[in-house]
Parts: sequence; structure tokens; C-alpha cells
Amino acid sequence: MPHRRIVLLGHSMAGIVLNQVGEAVPELIDRLVYLSAWMIADGTSFSDYMNEPEYSTGLIPSVLLADPAATGALRMDFRSGDPAYRARLKETFAADVDDHDWEAIAHLLTPDTPIGPLAEPVTVTPGGWGRIPRTYVMCTEDQALPPDAQRRFIDEADAHVLHNPTDVRTLPSSHSPFASRPEALAEILLGL
Repeated sequence: MPHRRIVLLGHSMAGIVLNQVGEAVPELIDRLVYLSAWMIADGTSFSDYMNEPEYSTGLIPSVLLADPAATGALRMDFRSGDPAYRARLKETFAADVDDHDWEAIAHLLTPDTPIGPLAEPVTVTPGGWGRIPRTYVMCTEDQALPPDAQRRFIDEADAHVLHNPTDVRTLPSSHSPFASRPEALAEILLGL
């Protein structure tokens, strides 16, 4: 079978999946790309970061409709009839996206993200996940995953795998650059 370059991109919480896939089959992957994603450290979980200072400016807690411990999910209503709540959702995830485009995108989003998997620590080793070249695309105007949290993920990864530092690219965009800055994002990705 001819060699094909395999590059996996994960956005937001899909960064956790990238960590797991990279650890499981590093020999199959040529590059991991984290797009404003949760590139969490070895032995940690999504939940471990929620009360950390780097995440304190994130707006996701302000749009949750219920206590995740009670519902078992991060519950948001992207189809809410409340215009003020919908405006907060847009500010959180897509402040720089055209209103019409955001309405279309919002109808594709699901209301509940189960928290069970988010409480599970990940394992990433220097010999597995750590041997794969990785790029982190920081969205510098992200209000869902604040830039300070993104920088922490990068710093923790680089401290864990000294021989393979993260290639960092920046994009002045919200959490949704595929909608607000698709050409700039494509340019970054094609340059990898």
C-alpha cells in the first residue's frame, strides 16, 4: 500500500480524542493538529482544568443551563428562543462569525455533551503520542477556550516531550475559525 500522509485535526474537545488516537497508533499518524483544542497533559482530564486560573475567563460556564454533576452533561440550548441567551452562546463560541452563518451553524450543534468521558484522565507518553509532530493553532480571540488555557496546554506538552516541541500558529479568531476565517485557517493547514 502506498504511503499516504495522515494528518489528524481536532477542534475543541476533540483534542482529547487526538491524544488518545496518537497514543494508540503513533506509527500511523504523520501530524496531529490541535485547533483551539484541549491538548491535555498526561494523567489529567478535561475536568481537572475547569477551575484553573487559565480557564477563569472562559465563557462556557456562563451558558450552561444546568449543573453538569446533576445532568451528567454540559447542557446548552443552541436553539433557545431566548435572544439574550443565544447572543451569549454566539459571544462564547463565534463572536466574529456573521450572524446568518452562526444561525446555520447553531442548528448543527447538539445540546448535551456527556461529561463522563471528560472526567477520564488521558495517557500520553513520549514514545507514543510524544513522537508525533504536532501543531497547535491558537485562536487568540477565543472566549470558549481562553488563550491562556491554550498556552498552558502547549507548555505542558512541551515540558512532557522535550525532544518534540509543539509547532504553534496563531489565528486572530474566535473558537470557530472555520466559519470566521476559513481562508486563513486553510492557509495554515496547507502550509503544514
